[in-house]
Amino acid sequence: MLLKSGFPCLAFHLLLLMFMMNAKAEKSLSTSIQLEEADQVFFHYNDLKLGKKMPIYFGGAFPSQIPQFLPKAKADLIPFSSQKLEFLLEFFDIPLESRQAKAMEYTLKLCEMKAEGEFNICITSKESMLDFVRKIFNNSNSNSNSNNNDRFFKVLSTSSLPKSSKLLQNYVIVKQPKQVPSPKMVPCHMLIYPYAVFKCHVQKSKDQVFKISLLGEDGAYVDAIANCHMNTSNWDPNYVGFHVLGFKPGDSPICHFLPSNDLVWIPYSIPNEMENFM
Repeated sequence: MLLKSGFPCLAFHLLLLMFMMNAKAEKSLSTSIQLEEADQVFFHYNDLKLGKKMPIYFGGAFPSQIPQFLPKAKADLIPFSSQKLEFLLEFFDIPLESRQAKAMEYTLKLCEMKAEGEFNICITSKESMLDFVRKIFNNSNSNSNSNNNDRFFKVLSTSSLPKSSKLLQNYVIVKQPKQVPSPKMVPCHMLIYPYAVFKCHVQKSKDQVFKISLLGEDGAYVDAIANCHMNTSNWDPNYVGFHVLGFKPGDSPICHFLPSNDLVWIPYSIPNEMENFM
C-alpha cells in the first residue's frame, strides 16, 4: 500500500465541506431548484463596476487544509477510475458507505465525463498540470525539469478568506475591475479526493477573466478572480447560474467568482515576473 499509512485524513474531511457545492455546480438541476448560500457566486457582466454591492459566497478550504499533490511517479501508480472504486476505498482505508466514499466516486465519475464544446482533463500531479499547460500554450517542446518556458505563463487565484470572516456576506467592489488580457486560458478546479486533483479545461468560446478587489461588510478584503462566459447559448437551461441570475441560455454572459482553491492559467509575456505555484 503506497499511501495508506500516510493518508491525509484531516484535509480530506475538511474538503468534504465543498462537496455539495461542487456537485451542484456540475450537474443539471430540476426547475424546482432551491438556491443555497453556496450558489451566491454568480453575477451579471454589467455588475463589473466600481462601487457595485453584491452578496458573495467564498467557500473552499484554507491553505493549511488542502491536500498536496503526489509526485507524478507515485500518482501514476494509483488507478484513477470509477471502475476501481472498491480497490481505491480499501487502498485509502475509507468505509464503503461513507461520505468520503461518495465524494471520491463523484470525483472519479466527473473526471470521466466529457463536456461538449471544451477539452478537459483531470490532473493528479503538479508535473502533469504543468505539462498540460505547456501543451495548451504551445510550449510542448519543454520538459518538466526545465523552467525556461514556464516563465511565459502564470497562474491566477482568489486570495484566501480570513478564518474569522463569514462565508456569505455583502461585498463592495472597491477598485475598477481589471480584465486580464488573454487569448487563451486554462481554468483548473480543485476536486474532492484524498490527494490533490484538479479538473482543468480549455473552452472554445471567448471567455474573459477579471481581477476584482472586494471589501466585505465585516472588513474582509479579497483579491478575487472572476470568469465571464460570454456565450451561453449551448448551455443546459437548468444550470444553477441561470436560476441565480434569472435569464436563459444565450441571453447574456454568465460571470462567477472562483474560490481560492481554483486556478486560472494564462500566457504571460514578461518572463521575469512568473508567480510561484503552490
